[in-house]
Amino acid sequence: MTKGNICIISGEIKGDYNDGYVIGVEKCANALEYQTTIFSMLCEGTVDTNKEEIIYSYIDFDQYDGIIFNEHSFSAHKHLARSVEKLLKKHCRVPIVTIGKSDVSEDSFLVDGRADFEAITEHMIVVHGCTRIYCLGGSKQDLRSRVEGFQQAVKKHGLCEEDCAALYGGYWVDCAEKLARDIVSGDIEMPEAVVCVTDIVAFALIKALFRHGIRVPEDIRVCGYNAHPCAFNSLISITTYPVDTKECGARAMNRLHELITGRAEPMKQRIAHSIITGRSCGCGPQSPSNLRFRLAEAEREDLQETYFRNAKLEEAMMEAASQDEMEEVVRNREYLVPHIRVLAVNLLEQDGTMVCRYLSNNRSGGLKMVEPGKLFPSNGILPDNVRNCHVVPLVYNGVNYGYVVAGYGDPLVYDKCLKRFCHCLALWCRIGKKHRGRELQKEVEKGPIHEGISDGETTARSAETVFGKKNNLIHKINIGQIFYFEALEKKVYAITKNGAFQVKLRLFEIEKAYAYKRFMRVSKSVVINLDKIESVKLEEDRSGRVFFAPQISARVSRAYLKEFKSQIGM
Repeated sequence: MTKGNICIISGEIKGDYNDGYVIGVEKCANALEYQTTIFSMLCEGTVDTNKEEIIYSYIDFDQYDGIIFNEHSFSAHKHLARSVEKLLKKHCRVPIVTIGKSDVSEDSFLVDGRADFEAITEHMIVVHGCTRIYCLGGSKQDLRSRVEGFQQAVKKHGLCEEDCAALYGGYWVDCAEKLARDIVSGDIEMPEAVVCVTDIVAFALIKALFRHGIRVPEDIRVCGYNAHPCAFNSLISITTYPVDTKECGARAMNRLHELITGRAEPMKQRIAHSIITGRSCGCGPQSPSNLRFRLAEAEREDLQETYFRNAKLEEAMMEAASQDEMEEVVRNREYLVPHIRVLAVNLLEQDGTMVCRYLSNNRSGGLKMVEPGKLFPSNGILPDNVRNCHVVPLVYNGVNYGYVVAGYGDPLVYDKCLKRFCHCLALWCRIGKKHRGRELQKEVEKGPIHEGISDGETTARSAETVFGKKNNLIHKINIGQIFYFEALEKKVYAITKNGAFQVKLRLFEIEKAYAYKRFMRVSKSVVINLDKIESVKLEEDRSGRVFFAPQISARVSRAYLKEFKSQIGM
């Protein structure tokens, strides 16, 4: 029995050391008998989010006991971090702990690289005898602890501080390329070694120096930081130092537990890390144990790629001509996402509701309608062995189709396999209407189903009710109670005797889906219910005006007046 559920809000899962923050939170939360639910995008390593940030709008803050806001993971999307902060300030009433920098919480955690950078700099001084060393990359505000560690080592060993400078510039390749140009032009004296704030900067510097004829490590020794995958490239392995992001995540979770319960739990002793040597400093390749780990990881990736090729998931999805066939494809290929214990596919309907179309190990006795703003599956339906859930968006070409919930038993982050799986599902949502065209055509004569929606929207399905939003509340409206629909400023409203309700339908969808209900377009921005008209007035400019109730009327434009009069028998 768990104590509660913790919500983790993360930017993107990057496939590198940054994922350790989430894993550390999960491990500590599970040890303290909490479940975790992670909301994250799938846009790995891209600046364009493809509007996947829609996933954060599905968070129901009321069902969580605490929030971990991983602000650090939004490094490429700072504007989204600010949007999430607004959501937290407006809707969240439970304790919040931040990994990174944010004003939504007084409690914030981030890795302190002071001791790590002191150790890296000492390696260059003690092992390689370097006396002119530069520290490269980052901003003064963000990297104060790392630069202090660098300066501490320089001072400790009595080196001249003028010969050991901190050069700021950023976390990407621009600062590395600039340093290489400055060294070649003579604007900066060539150092004996460069300690880079990240492995990405170190790798960029090595390539930039090579283009200018400067050899690494023969002319300049280079080392990085954070044990990023690029440090273990096949060209020249980079000397680096692992970042203990898992320990940082665990400290953040332990603090959140203290805020929830009023008591702190003793933390386990931090595991001591050491430098991973590479050719970039002249020491040689990494240790055999690290090599064995990377070989095992590569073998797992190769095996999973073989599974995907043999399963032909994308082809199977494209052949699925109905919801039932899609569910069958998911059921038979669920194994492609390793380690999952439950998988839920939730699709957005035209009326704005979210429906669970597939749930593995279904213990609920049937699929469920998802209430607006609610997460599915709920804790009461999840198997007992699911401790950590990942909620990821189904978005294709900027169009939202729903989300997927993947449940795991162990602390981990979803891998590329889940992203690939979700991409195929979103692609099915995008072009599925083309495959379902024949099936829909057979039912057009019955009235309730119509085809013809383009540009990534799912097929419009008429119903006896629609969902409309008013004053931040979702209302269920009978179609017969609506006087007319009107488009204003790129939004569509249903007008009733109780006021205007915003709906998630377009006018051409309404016109096609509810023609059998005697809804008719009478202008570019209005579709009216002919059965609700009480009176009609013909204007001098050959247009018209229809009245539904006192002070409720709509204009009939001249282009539609003739057809309108024919429909009502005038």
